[in-house]
Amino acid sequence: MSGRCAGKKRCICFVSMIVCVKRESGAESSAHHRKRGQDMDMIFRPIGFIRSPYDEIKETPKWGDESGDTEAELILEPRYEEGLADVSPGDRLTVVFCFHRSEGYELTVHIRGTGPLTGLFSTHSPRRPNPIGVSVITVKSMDGNRLVFTGVDMLDGTPVLDIKSYSTD
Repeated sequence: MSGRCAGKKRCICFVSMIVCVKRESGAESSAHHRKRGQDMDMIFRPIGFIRSPYDEIKETPKWGDESGDTEAELILEPRYEEGLADVSPGDRLTVVFCFHRSEGYELTVHIRGTGPLTGLFSTHSPRRPNPIGVSVITVKSMDGNRLVFTGVDMLDGTPVLDIKSYSTD
């Protein structure tokens, strides 16, 4: 399917696994917002999921480096396996995922749940307006569409939205 709308009121554009549905124009939709993509709903399609030893939110580390040598598995949908070309054991990757069991959010939260109150966007809280998480993992081994890794701070069954190379630059 192409990304062209051909003048229709609703348009579905497939770009990097994101389905963007343009809202019908109305009083709340200005040219300014359309230019910035603010008149679109986005639906992300998982490219895989996480197999983790953590079933409960309370037992899951807040940061990947807190999990030590604990290993987990990222299982990519087979149709995306080719995208793992040039990924090797020892590589660090950034995994973008959905906090699939997160509900609601507050704009001010306690740091690590018990610390001082601070703005949500200066934290890694899973309770966010768009429940998207980012973790840095270290690949330990690979077998086809499966990556075994350390740095796990995700629940079992977590949907993976994207994988990117990790860089400190």
